Amino acid sequence: MKRLISSHTSQRLLVAQDWIEEISHSSELLVLAPTKAAADDLVRSLTLKSLGVPGAHRMTLSQLAAILATARLGVEQLTALSPLSAEALAARTVQRCLEKEALNYFAPVASMPGFGRVLASTIFELRLEGISPGVLAAIGEPCSDLAVLLEAYAQELAAQALADLASLFGFALETVERGVLAQSTVGRLSSSPSHKSTCSRFQSNHDW
Repeated sequence: MKRLISSHTSQRLLVAQDWIEEISHSSELLVLAPTKAAADDLVRSLTLKSLGVPGAHRMTLSQLAAILATARLGVEQLTALSPLSAEALAARTVQRCLEKEALNYFAPVASMPGFGRVLASTIFELRLEGISPGVLAAIGEPCSDLAVLLEAYAQELAAQALADLASLFGFALETVERGVLAQSTVGRLSSSPSHKSTCSRFQSNHDW
């Protein structure tokens, strides 16, 4: 596997273009980028300077995770949660916790604009890292409040049969580890920090 680590975007793109040109005419390839538009631009730039890039699939990492997680979502009858819906669910979680007077540290600011959005981002990081509410609670404030919010958020997901982006990444990873990529996944492609630092970032990122 080729790997390039560079802080220069132009250098990374040139190496990527050379590598894609090298293999694109002998096999299908998947171009992953932070946005679909960025992947499209990379492939389009190669198309303009060559005879095209046949068999190039372009998507974001989140889109790939959603494709790989499709089978698991079907088996468990779960609905994927969009980023915007995740923010709404985080806001609902905050409201439930406030009604139960379950928050201490964040109680004065939890109802302010922006809190739900930042919470959704923080919960995503925590769930992606597999950090449990118990681990957070043992740290103390403000993580003990985050533990309450994280647990309540997970309960909301389960109650509404939803899978957030962290769940999708987890399901996708399980699929890859089992090697269950087979024809169904190929067909869909063809048709289409530490927990303490996370708490600190959440505490310092108030923009409400």
